Amino acid sequence: MKIILYPLYNTDNPLLSDHANELDIFLDKPFWIWDKQKHDLDFLIDRNCCFNHIIGLPVKNNKEYSLFDYEKLLFNTIE
Repeated sequence: MKIILYPLYNTDNPLLSDHANELDIFLDKPFWIWDKQKHDLDFLIDRNCCFNHIIGLPVKNNKEYSLFDYEKLLFNTIE
């Protein structure tokens, strides 16, 4: 049984109904995979392995950056 965390749009408007389940891409995806080896493997299998790879990694001076150690501390504190 699949649990739906947000309501589906019931509409006849094709602009809305065509995009009703686009957020499904985020279901069961972690925010970040902190184990580097596991993350590298998961990324090779599915480039949308985590929230950050779905939305895109931070970029500065045309270089993509993974999450830093201090961001893991913040994440663990908030979670």
